[in-house]
Amino acid sequence: EKIDPWAIDNLRTLVAMASVEQAQYSGENAFQRGVWFGEGLGRAMIGFTESMSAMGTEGRAQVQLKLMPFADRDDVSLFYSDLAAINASIQDPARRKLAIDLANLVASTPVLVEGMGPAPGYDYPQYLLPVRKSVLGDLAERFPLYKAMGELMEGTQPELFRIGVESREWIDGMKGVVRGAVFGGRCGARSELLTFPRKCEQVNYSASAAVR
Repeated sequence: EKIDPWAIDNLRTLVAMASVEQAQYSGENAFQRGVWFGEGLGRAMIGFTESMSAMGTEGRAQVQLKLMPFADRDDVSLFYSDLAAINASIQDPARRKLAIDLANLVASTPVLVEGMGPAPGYDYPQYLLPVRKSVLGDLAERFPLYKAMGELMEGTQPELFRIGVESREWIDGMKGVVRGAVFGGRCGARSELLTFPRKCEQVNYSASAAVR
């Protein structure tokens, strides 16, 4: 199969807007880019909301949020979602009830508020985006950025879909392919020809994409 050149062009545009170090960072700290952004490095950052937990108090005080659809239409908002589910193959009624009770407990407002709130010894939450309005409202009362996060979703109709049980294996196998195409590979080449990405050169970009 071939990689969609339109998608690769979009990714190349995003890479051109980043510094070389930030674009190519692959260290152990998943939120390192959030740390850099909180220190004032960069005018915009694309990432998960939980990255704000690494931006520091001063960095978070300057952040403004915006949905950035990766499509030629902006009327459908796509979000990652962590779900609580039970195994449909459970036949024993007693076990099934226990499984349902556990799922309901995990997804309950008190548990989610406690789980998404500040960890012991910290005064800021994880900035995970809850689906439940009751959880979002509770967190918004204590942390202003949650109010802004809620406003992003007002009037939208997010669509949740499942990409299959083998998706992780497919995504892991495609990482090198996509990197290779973005950093100089050919979009139409087959996957086995695009195993290793080329290094990105510095690109000056003056257009503003500020969210500060």
